[in-house]
Amino acid sequence: MKEIYLNLHSKSCLAKKDINPNFLGFNGNDFCEHNPERFLFFLGNEFWIIVYHRCLVGYDDNYDFKVELIKKIIDKHKIFKRYDVNKSINVERDLGNFRIKNQTLRKWIQQVNYIYEDMTHKQYAITTTTNYLDAICDMYILKQSFDDAKEYLLKHGYDFMLESLNELFDVNRLDSCNEDVAYHVSTINQLLKQIHKCTK
Repeated sequence: MKEIYLNLHSKSCLAKKDINPNFLGFNGNDFCEHNPERFLFFLGNEFWIIVYHRCLVGYDDNYDFKVELIKKIIDKHKIFKRYDVNKSINVERDLGNFRIKNQTLRKWIQQVNYIYEDMTHKQYAITTTTNYLDAICDMYILKQSFDDAKEYLLKHGYDFMLESLNELFDVNRLDSCNEDVAYHVSTINQLLKQIHKCTK
């Protein structure tokens, strides 16, 4: 698990203002410094946490900010050669349709980076379109990353993130999809052929 701390404040942040410490009954610097946001997401084969100050987002769309953070991580760490980060993907409708429509080809799959809810409790996701065969080959790495991330969260007192971690793990497991056995057999056979070609 990787944790990154963005030690930045917006120009309008009270932490950067020379104000009376008793202004409105609290010290702006202390409030912003000691109450950072923590963003847990899955990307590539790892779970990540980015810690940032709320003043960086302001009143803008928090999810656009998170999409930009994911794109910057992909670019900086060269996680994917080709990628497309998407926002507001309906977990029940869009992800299900994506998996069903791509059953025959299975060239691409949507990796779920982050899940959130609207006011009506409908779930949406930030996703990254990635290579399907790579995703199958990386399933054992996903489990190891999950175990490492769980241990990290418990060690650092981030118990409140465990539910999100479990949810991200479950939704990214390819064996958790509701598909018939014949399709799994077909996919495994195709995968074995690909592995045989690569090892010649």
